[in-house]
Amino acid sequence: MAYNKIDPKLQPKDDAMRYSRAFSWCLIWRLLAILGIGAAILWALQQPHALATITMLVLLMCLLFADLLRLIQRTNIEVARLANALQYGDFSVTFKAAAPDASFPALGDALDNLMSSLRTQMTDLRADASHLASLVDHVPIPLLTIDSSDQVELLNNAARRLFSRPHGKRLADFAVYGATFVDDLRRSDSTQVVRLNPPDDAVLHMRLTQTQVTRMGRLQRLIALQPIQSDMDATEMALSRDLVRVLTHEIMNSLTPVISLAKSAAAMSETLADSADKNNDEVRDAIGIVARRTEGLMQFVGRYREITGSPVIKRETFLIAHLWRDLELLFRADWPAEKINLQIDAEPADSHMLADRQLLEHVLINCLRNAAQACVNDAAAPTVKLSIRPTHSGRHLIDIEDNGLGIPEAIRHDVFLPFFTTKTDGSGIGLSLARQVVLAHGGSIRVETSSLGGACLRLVL
Repeated sequence: MAYNKIDPKLQPKDDAMRYSRAFSWCLIWRLLAILGIGAAILWALQQPHALATITMLVLLMCLLFADLLRLIQRTNIEVARLANALQYGDFSVTFKAAAPDASFPALGDALDNLMSSLRTQMTDLRADASHLASLVDHVPIPLLTIDSSDQVELLNNAARRLFSRPHGKRLADFAVYGATFVDDLRRSDSTQVVRLNPPDDAVLHMRLTQTQVTRMGRLQRLIALQPIQSDMDATEMALSRDLVRVLTHEIMNSLTPVISLAKSAAAMSETLADSADKNNDEVRDAIGIVARRTEGLMQFVGRYREITGSPVIKRETFLIAHLWRDLELLFRADWPAEKINLQIDAEPADSHMLADRQLLEHVLINCLRNAAQACVNDAAAPTVKLSIRPTHSGRHLIDIEDNGLGIPEAIRHDVFLPFFTTKTDGSGIGLSLARQVVLAHGGSIRVETSSLGGACLRLVL
């Protein structure tokens, strides 16, 4: 980076050598002069009537000692000024020597070149930091940090716009965005969907991702909030269109014969006078069919109402091994071992999961039963496999596999539509309800090809 570069014109090595030579010569000639004067004093002491000479030589030696001490003291002062400038980050200090001493201009040049280099590096560093801060400020995803003492710092404009209501910097101040939002921020899940519900604004769903960083010696959680409300709205609209399509198809199929029979009954009622007995029987049959078709339509609407309500998720932490044991018991109650081979691959016995255990158990046992029905009549050795493993994001991946005929690629999306079924006695709401439960957990569900040769229903929670 720019602040690691040093201008070659500064030549710090040449400056140091030049100052070192100049300072050495200053010391050498002063020491040689002191030694010479000392020798002269010893010679003068041996001469009679040399008191004035000795006095003059002693004074000269004292002056040389004082000059030597001044040289060392001035050097120490300049080094101390350099240390203070580095300590307080003041790179505007200059070290040009005022005295015409042979060594101090070289020292001043060396220190000034050092300060110029540091000033250049610091300018580049501040420019890079400002550029980085500007980039973070313009990131459209809100970014914030939370430290161990629950202090919150909003890092960019998107975060400041989103969280414009709290007047403090504590995590508890964010309770204005909903009773559960603060609890969601305290959780250590690497990825989760959070719900912002401010009292004076619309509900907003966001995907929260977080990681741990160290900043200025303090461990913090860096949190990014990605708005997904528009995606959820688009998905909801697509689902609504699918529901309307299915409802329109089913209602029209039911109403068409009802209308036809009603018209026939009306026409026959006009001729009751001519053949009363025969037409009365036909009218009764027609009306009976109308009643049955109407009852069937009412049952269809009743099944539709079952899937219109959103499931209420009550999360709890439980052992996966316990859930797997209960699923095996429930599965074996309908499908004994002599009919279907059930394979279970679980995590270690002490592995936990945070989810709504009751709803998840309901979803998984229905998926297991669907897998059993898919392979019990079509495979020589019917096999159903249930497995779970952790994902890179810290969630759980659950696979329900069978060795049946599989699900064609063309209808893999349709199997989650309400009332879509390939079974003659199916209601078509099981997988639709399963999808609602999985999405309510913030997960996903899809159909893939199984390693056993049939279908694989893959859940990520």
